[in-house]
Amino acid sequence: MTLRTPFKQGLRWMVGNGESISFWNDNWVFNYPIKNNYSPIIGSEDLMIGFFGVLLQMENIRLNQVLAASRNGLPTKKRLEMSHIFLPLECVFCNYHSEDDHHLFLDCPFMHDVLEIVNVNGVFSPLPINNSELSFIEYFGNLKSSLTLKNLNFYAIVWWFIWYARNSITFRQESFSPAKLGYMIKAYMHNLDCSYSTFSKLGCSQQVVKEAKNPRPNISWSPPPLDFVKLNFDGSKLQNGSTAYGFVIRDAVGNLLLSGANAIADNNSILVAEAWGLREGIRGALCLGANNISIEGDNLSVIQAIKRVWKIPWSINALINDASADLLKFDNYNIQHVFREANSAADWMAHHGHSTTNLCYWFESPDIAFSKIIHKDALGWPVNWVPP
Repeated sequence: MTLRTPFKQGLRWMVGNGESISFWNDNWVFNYPIKNNYSPIIGSEDLMIGFFGVLLQMENIRLNQVLAASRNGLPTKKRLEMSHIFLPLECVFCNYHSEDDHHLFLDCPFMHDVLEIVNVNGVFSPLPINNSELSFIEYFGNLKSSLTLKNLNFYAIVWWFIWYARNSITFRQESFSPAKLGYMIKAYMHNLDCSYSTFSKLGCSQQVVKEAKNPRPNISWSPPPLDFVKLNFDGSKLQNGSTAYGFVIRDAVGNLLLSGANAIADNNSILVAEAWGLREGIRGALCLGANNISIEGDNLSVIQAIKRVWKIPWSINALINDASADLLKFDNYNIQHVFREANSAADWMAHHGHSTTNLCYWFESPDIAFSKIIHKDALGWPVNWVPP
């Protein structure tokens, strides 16, 4: 019994399903009730931990991260600078000059685009405008008087996914579009609705996920301006580790000028394969004697790296620098990100690259299936692709 006190300090409370534990009044997170630091939201005084049962069981969502945001505890780049840890301060989503929690969760255009996708039917109340320029922690504290618990739950989930996407881009060189992140949020909210009847008031139904799975309509390859050639590039990595890249160069009416593909070492990532496709495609356009080039790819990380919008991942630094040097040999060039529907020819060629052992060029179509894609693109036919 003499050891009871020190042992107790190191023990965790196994909350189980949480149906008998009060969210506000019990010491289930800290050694004091949450209500000591935050006043209970009106209407939630009797809220039990069971309400958050699915959140606690799913490893991707942790309540302490939401609480950390409300205390200015997130290690944003601006906050790290205040601690003398210096990183590039630009926002990874919009390249704003200073990333802090207020910008990331309230002002960033990327965040607003995600909200438009997720809240397309206006089910949830919009965030109040921060006219008085309150800090995020002050703004967060005032939300309880202007939003219902349902809306607070919604924005907490959106903010967590924004933070997840930010970390994935910064540390794992992944790419996110507002549509991709919006689909993830909708699917997650639907899973909550299916797993726990309490979450049905979030307004997420089976129809939400079906909407996310519908192919994007009327997206197709578009020809470049006159006197330009268009380069589309892509990478491919199979389950057995085989990695390859491909590219396609066409003129202003959609005629195939040159396509190329090659397999690379199996230990390379899809990011490296995409960068190889970009560099070799640019060199192929130079071999054709092109003076003006439009470049399209569906890997946002590579596109933003060659445009110098995002920091170049170390694994493709040499490839991007080579491609940038070759771009200076053109009179004019432009670069943009496209969806996979508009990049299907390069995708086919990248998969074809798995069957090659050296860089191969084709001035004519190597396969009838590839010819169909080229002809449909020239006619402007949209390609339906359902996101996995």
